[in-house]
Amino acid sequence: MKHSDTTGIIDWRRWTALAVAALFTGLWMAWTPLQADDLAFAHFLDEFISRGSGPLEGWMDYAAWYRADSNGRLANYLAPVVTGCMAPWLFAALTALAAAWILYAVARLGLGGEWTLSGGIALLWLWPLALVLWPWRDYLSYPDYALNYVWSTAFGIAFMWLWLSTGRRISVRLTAAGCLCGLLAGMMHEGIGLPMLAGCGAVALVRRFRLPWQVWLMVLFLAAGTAESALAPGIIARAGREHSAFSPILNGLIMLKHSTLLIVLAGVCGVMCVRRVWRAMLAEIFRDPVFVMAVGNALGGALICFLFDYATPRYGWVTQVYSTVALGVIAARCGWFKGRRGMFAGGVAFLAGCILACGVIVWQKKFYDEETRLRAAMEASPYGTVFSSILTKKNIPLWLLRIPTGGMWQSTFQHRCYNMRYPRPDGRPWAVVPAAPEGFRPESAPVPGNAGAMRNGGYLIGSREPESVEGREFWVPRLVATLADGTSVTLGCEVIPFTADDGCRYVYFGEVELPGNTVKVDYEEYNQ
Repeated sequence: MKHSDTTGIIDWRRWTALAVAALFTGLWMAWTPLQADDLAFAHFLDEFISRGSGPLEGWMDYAAWYRADSNGRLANYLAPVVTGCMAPWLFAALTALAAAWILYAVARLGLGGEWTLSGGIALLWLWPLALVLWPWRDYLSYPDYALNYVWSTAFGIAFMWLWLSTGRRISVRLTAAGCLCGLLAGMMHEGIGLPMLAGCGAVALVRRFRLPWQVWLMVLFLAAGTAESALAPGIIARAGREHSAFSPILNGLIMLKHSTLLIVLAGVCGVMCVRRVWRAMLAEIFRDPVFVMAVGNALGGALICFLFDYATPRYGWVTQVYSTVALGVIAARCGWFKGRRGMFAGGVAFLAGCILACGVIVWQKKFYDEETRLRAAMEASPYGTVFSSILTKKNIPLWLLRIPTGGMWQSTFQHRCYNMRYPRPDGRPWAVVPAAPEGFRPESAPVPGNAGAMRNGGYLIGSREPESVEGREFWVPRLVATLADGTSVTLGCEVIPFTADDGCRYVYFGEVELPGNTVKVDYEEYNQ
């Protein structure tokens, strides 16, 4: 079969894979309720606007406060604007396009000259592999997190594409587009800009810093955007706190946990060193600027994770995405996507990815419907309390890899954010607690201590709420149990105030087991 006879088939595969990826992302985001950070950011912006200034001035005041208090990421400045001013379906559609663009760019950059022949098969493979191995499961369907990781990566990989296109005669439009993408990528999230600067440095080193002035201009804009984000007083303070607890062994294990594709990349390179013909091929790959820049990005992301002890999977996002690009370069050189076997295997992988995606969407809709039910029940409750079991991530079948986003009503953080965003006129808290404490009445004296802890079946209820700390929006205490032998045990718990049927307020401590020989239970200050 001639190449011209296969072009239509290959294009069909490409567009099918990208369309399925976009459809999945759009539905996943559209059926993710606004929760946690998104509610908090919307509340903060409303607070600044309500102080008498207009929307623009209020937003600027909010951004200045957030930059000083937490971080300087453009993504977090935009989050309350997106949730408050943009239709959810529109943001979901735009994010779906951003996700599809990332997949397309990863495949196109990795395959290089092999894209025309192998692009369709590569995308059949890439979609399910990215769905499984990239950390989508870590709440990336929240608008705030989508802006921080999906959108910032979309700008980052666009910058990489434009920056590496400068081997040819570069136009003014291309230069301007590269500068804009670099500026936005760096401003959106310093965790995107810093690794990208490392990748640019790696390519510049290989090319002995002999680069066109347009390329240096793009890097200058990337550096400026990154500096705006990375030099915010809030993020510097946070980085100092996180680095102060630096542990080489613990941080190394965390980094490896979130860098699986970088480990695979290192293993593949190691295997290719075994035979002479493979070593020669590897030497050519090491001179490929796409490979060099992708590896620089991946290592830069891994280094950030190592230095600052980031424990959540989404902090491995950069490392995983750009390790995929580097693996794509190797796959293209080795011809992994050629032939009928590659096409058949890619089709099977794509079908498996579609099954996984359908399962995720079904469960995401369950979480969305439950959120609708809980909010309606809270509105109907005279005290704002709903006694009900809820779906959590523990209910999700393991084969769905914890990708569906929901179950936040088991969290103190969710309750605090929801009550800030939608305060009740009577001052009572909105609350969702398990069905068992419904009709709760204190039948025995609480355990000594300032928590007022009482056992209620398999649950622990407090008779006293912890005192709030002025200026700390998300202050959450921990419980400290003093045992009969005088030792103390810190109990991880949730602190959820609720109003019982008797009209009195209590505190639900979540799924916590109080040791049998406990003689005292106190609150210990803890800032989440």
